[in-house]
Amino acid sequence: TLTLTLTLTLTRTRTLTHTLTLTLTRTLGMRALLAAAAALLLRIPGAAPFAAPAVRTSTLSLGTGIDMETLRCGDAGGAAPTAVLVHGSYHGAWCWGEKWMPYLAERGVPSVALNLRGTSGAPVPPDYNDGNKKVPLADHMADLTSALGQLADEAGDAGLLLVGHSFGGLIAMKFMEEAFGKALVDQGRLRGLGLLASVPACGNGPQTKRMLFSTPILAMKMTWGFVSKAICREVDLCRLCLMDAAMPDEEIERYMEQLQKDCEYGLVIPEVNANLPEKTAMDSSGRATWLRSEENPNGLDRENVLVVGAADDVLVDATSVQNLADFIGVEQVTLPATAHDLMLDSRGWRSAADAVLDWASRVRDAAPRRAA
Repeated sequence: TLTLTLTLTLTRTRTLTHTLTLTLTRTLGMRALLAAAAALLLRIPGAAPFAAPAVRTSTLSLGTGIDMETLRCGDAGGAAPTAVLVHGSYHGAWCWGEKWMPYLAERGVPSVALNLRGTSGAPVPPDYNDGNKKVPLADHMADLTSALGQLADEAGDAGLLLVGHSFGGLIAMKFMEEAFGKALVDQGRLRGLGLLASVPACGNGPQTKRMLFSTPILAMKMTWGFVSKAICREVDLCRLCLMDAAMPDEEIERYMEQLQKDCEYGLVIPEVNANLPEKTAMDSSGRATWLRSEENPNGLDRENVLVVGAADDVLVDATSVQNLADFIGVEQVTLPATAHDLMLDSRGWRSAADAVLDWASRVRDAAPRRAA
């Protein structure tokens, strides 16, 4: 518990003193104190409003020939690692910029949100993949290799945190299998992995089978919503699959406009199912091979991996979250009353962001590990 007192002189004869008591599980040093002071300032009558950090747009020219538009908030290169945010299917960098990125930056964690190939923020050439509107995993891996290489250089000694949501979590896990991903970890430049409402190591297939027996109508609605892309057009279906019950229709409609822009290209599902992490990167104990172990002393420390599930998520249920936590060997964080799109959830987005902030502080406080 921290008691913060701020004295503000408004005129020569008028001084206001306000006290704010905060409960902080962890802090990020002076930046956290400044954020608390800013929050207090907002409550003082007559004080100027505090401007949240701006989310700005920039472009990464990748070695793959793709121009990837990114969103950025906060300044990389300080004490805190930079969070690199990877969206899931039908989404784009915009989903992180709506609420999370200014919140993270105010509390000392800079972030960069990527647009995956095939979205409106990373368009493909007209003749891409012979007109087949699917993006192979190899292309996503090549894009991430180029993007993370550039961002790691910008971050300097503070390093990066790779954070994936939904299918973005699966893509992040596949990147950990790549030679360049392993090299970044070995060099201490990729310091943590966050998996938020992520597709588990076993894929979505086991949950789909469970739902066909337990809740067949819901399973059919969800499948139809994604296959037909109706979740990008119908408010009720979008709410069912992605958003929370309390979110106003108008807000969902605004997000659906973005979903429609980013749903043209998808993953090659048979390829994904043939290359699930449990098939390509699981050791005899059931854990990820890219984690630090006796056999892999330069792997990522499991304590630097965050697994988050959402209690009201119909796409990634509790069993799927447990599967992923077991694959890593950590305890998952479960957010109550939160839907799949936890970074947009009208009730739980702050709690979700706070879980990431707490994890970021733990990773930051751990000494960076360098290759011998």
